[in-house]
Amino acid sequence: MAFSVKLTQKTQTGGVNPVVATRTLLDDISSTASTVAFEKEVSMTGNVTIGDASSDSLLLLGGRIQSLSPLQWTCKDDALSSLKIGSSAIPNLINIDTDSTPNKVTIRNLEVIDNFTEIKTINLTIKDPLIKLGNGNETDGLDLGFYCQYKRSTETIKYAGLFRDADDDGKFKLFKDLTSEPYDTDDNININIDTNGNVSGYTAATLVVGSLEAATTPIGVSSGGTGQTTYENGELLIGNTNGNTLSKRTITGNDGITITNGNGSIEIDLDLKSNGGAVIENNKLAINLDDSAITGTLAVGDGGTSATNASDARTNLGLEIGTDVQAYDADLSAIAGLTSAADKGIQFTGSGTAATFDLTSAGKALLDDADAATQRTTLGVDTYVLTTMLDDISTASSCFVVAPKDGTIKKIYSVINDTIAGNNAEITINVNGGTNITNKLIIDQSNSEEGVVDSVTPGNNNTVYSGQYIKLTTNGGSTGTVRAIFTIEITLT
Repeated sequence: MAFSVKLTQKTQTGGVNPVVATRTLLDDISSTASTVAFEKEVSMTGNVTIGDASSDSLLLLGGRIQSLSPLQWTCKDDALSSLKIGSSAIPNLINIDTDSTPNKVTIRNLEVIDNFTEIKTINLTIKDPLIKLGNGNETDGLDLGFYCQYKRSTETIKYAGLFRDADDDGKFKLFKDLTSEPYDTDDNININIDTNGNVSGYTAATLVVGSLEAATTPIGVSSGGTGQTTYENGELLIGNTNGNTLSKRTITGNDGITITNGNGSIEIDLDLKSNGGAVIENNKLAINLDDSAITGTLAVGDGGTSATNASDARTNLGLEIGTDVQAYDADLSAIAGLTSAADKGIQFTGSGTAATFDLTSAGKALLDDADAATQRTTLGVDTYVLTTMLDDISTASSCFVVAPKDGTIKKIYSVINDTIAGNNAEITINVNGGTNITNKLIIDQSNSEEGVVDSVTPGNNNTVYSGQYIKLTTNGGSTGTVRAIFTIEITLT
C-alpha cells in the first residue's frame, strides 16, 4: 500500500511503513499506509490523516507530537470509533468512546497529584461504597469531612458540612452558615475550625433523626435522656409513671428544717433542741429514744397512736380488748391451733384442748336439719305404730290403745283370721272419745278370709296427743266369729 507525505519544501513517496527520520515542519500529512512512524519530534500546522475506513492503522511515535494550534481528534468520515491509549498488555487505559450514548471517556486508573482538582458536572456517580479521605494523615493532624456551598437571596455565599475535628478528640461536627470556604490548598494545613468548632461566621447545625431534633428537642427518657433542658438550683429528677417521664422537684423544709438549694448542692439544716432526742451521728440524723426530753404524741392520722400508754393506744386505734377485739382465750387458741380440712368437725377433748373428727355425709345431713321433725325424717323415724285387737268383729264392741307421742293418724290397717258372712264389718275410729274420724275402715265380706288385709286413710279429726287413746268400734254387722288385729300408723309432730 503506498502513502504520500506532503512537505513544505518537497514531496516524498515510498513503500509500506515509511519512517520520517528528520524533524520537518509539515503543512499536511496524508497516508493510507497501515503504519506511520516518527522517530524524532514532529511539529505540524495542518491536518494528519492516518488510514482509511477499511484499515486498522497505527500511529507510532518515538519522540513527541507538538501542535501549534488546538488539537482535535476526529474519526474519519464521521465513523463511530474511539481513541484508545494504552499498552500491549492493557490496551484501553484511556478510551474516548464516540460509539455510545452519551459519549464518554473511560480511564482505568487516575492519579491527580496537583493540589487542586475541580469537577464541573451536574450528576456525579461513584461506584465505590466507601470514600477515603485524608490519605497519608498518619499523625491525625487534619480535619476530615465534606462541605457544600449555598446562597440565600439576600446573603453572601455560605458553607455547611460535616467534619471530624482532629483538635477535639476526633468528634464529628455539623456546621452551617460558614462565611469563608473551609479548605486550604496546602495539604499540610488543617481546616480552620478550632477545638470549640468555631470559625468566622460559623453556626452549629441541627441534626434531625426521626422525630428527634437534637438542637431543640430534649432527649426523652425512653431514648436515655431526661426530657429536660434547664434546671434551677437544687432541683431533683423524680420518676413519673404517667407518660414515663422525669419531673423536676425541689426539697422544701418545715418545722425547724431549713433547705438551702445551691448551685450543684443541697444543704439541710436541722434545728436540734437540747436533749430533744435528735442527734447527729456519723453525719446522719438519728433519734435517741431513751432521751427523757422527748414529749408529746403523734396523731393516728400521722402514723402514731395519740397516746402515751398502751391502753389508750389500743382505744385510739380501735383495738380495745373486750370491745373491739376478743381477749385471749385458751379455747379459741386451741381451735386456732387446729388444721382445717374438708369433712372435719371440731370437738373439745379437755379444758383448753380441741381436736377434729370426721363428718360423714349422713352426719352432715342430720346436722343441717332445722328441727327435730326434720331430723326424724332424715333418719326415717318420723312415724310410729300402735296395735290393738277385737276378738269378734261380728259382735258390736270396741277396743282401745294409748298414743305415747303427739302425732297425726296417717293410716289404719286390719287383718282377720277367718271368713265373715252376711254383711261387711264397719269399724269407726275416734280420738279420746271425740268426733269420729272421717272415713271408716271397711272389712269386705266378699273378699274375707284368713290373712286378708284392709286399710283406710283417715280424714279429719285424726290428730292425737301424747296420753290420749284411740278407740276402734265394730258395728257387728257381719256373722261368724272372726278376730281382727289393727295396726295404726302415726306421723310424729
